[in-house]
Amino acid sequence: MYFHNNKKNLSGFTLIELIMVIIILGTIAISAATRFLNVQSEAKIAKIKAISAAMKSTADLVSAKAIINNVVSGNMDFNGTNISVINGHIGAHWNKSWRYALDIGKEISYTSKNSICTKHSLCGVGQQNSAPALPFVVQSPGKVAFIWLQGEKLADRCYAFYYNPNDVNKTSPEIGTVTSGC
Repeated sequence: MYFHNNKKNLSGFTLIELIMVIIILGTIAISAATRFLNVQSEAKIAKIKAISAAMKSTADLVSAKAIINNVVSGNMDFNGTNISVINGHIGAHWNKSWRYALDIGKEISYTSKNSICTKHSLCGVGQQNSAPALPFVVQSPGKVAFIWLQGEKLADRCYAFYYNPNDVNKTSPEIGTVTSGC
């Protein structure tokens, strides 16, 4: 039996070909990571917008019930809890209003506005004066409530807000979102 060891029959990748494959795989990985991060941002924005919509619905319900019960300012029973009403609208206090009025099936405990949300999937604070990127100037202190996501802090600019101006003109509350940091 004769074995022929011909090096011309051997084939494989050259170093240049291997480097090109690594570059192509790296490019694909970067593209996939960018798309994944974009999806995470869109999910955060969707959550914040849903929270804002729930805040709007809750504020509308409280206002309607305040009219029915003839409560302009003071405390009012709402879903079995006393909440504060100011000028016919839910107050911006967290533990006396929003924590119990907003029912989204999750616990949203009070969290300092400078803290990272860690205890629950959502955190909230009330009676605030400002937050980064808030789209208006608060005319009187302590009139804003905020909700933000777990792993974030208010300064990250990804939150829902409720502002009851509590002014003599009985201006309607502003409810919205800041999503520039989501």
